[in-house]
Amino acid sequence: MSAYPSYPPASVLPPRPPLRPEHRRAAFLAGGWGFGLSTLGGGVIGLAFAALLVGLVLTWIVGLAAVSEAGARAELTDALRGFEVLASPPVVALFVATLFLGAALVALGIVLSARILRRRGVDKPWAITWAGWGVAVTASGVLGSITSLAGNVASLPLGVFRGRVDVPVELMIAAGVVAALVALAVNVVIGALAWWWMAHVLRPR
Repeated sequence: MSAYPSYPPASVLPPRPPLRPEHRRAAFLAGGWGFGLSTLGGGVIGLAFAALLVGLVLTWIVGLAAVSEAGARAELTDALRGFEVLASPPVVALFVATLFLGAALVALGIVLSARILRRRGVDKPWAITWAGWGVAVTASGVLGSITSLAGNVASLPLGVFRGRVDVPVELMIAAGVVAALVALAVNVVIGALAWWWMAHVLRPR
């Protein structure tokens, strides 16, 4: 007889079945729409704050430029007049409406993702949505930092020719629009992959 107590064999959990094809397609669809709309909403919010910052900076520059013309009193008067314009009801209403629009797009993306997953019979739709959203935000931030650094390094040779080449404003606007569309498309792909990964991790046994 053994001196050590005997224990019943530990129960081994059966392996989870693979993610069903229709659930995989639902995760791709929910991630693409969900994170795509969230990215668009975040861009609208960022644009609103960027416009506000540009307005504040330009107002301050106008106030400083008045020093050379009429002294510090004129600088303060011009600066306050500019801030009054920024604080006027139409500008404030436009800023608040833009923030609400961006927040609504973010919320719409999250709710739409959960609804797509639920309608396709995917288990834990809200858990997959929030987990996928967190993974996608992290991946998008890391990828954005890498591409921004690579873009800055690639543009260093162009600094030699800066001031010698007259770039049309229309071309710069078009390049900005194309870059924004490419970034949105990349985030749609990131969202689809993140949602698929989380649907695979959280699939039922």
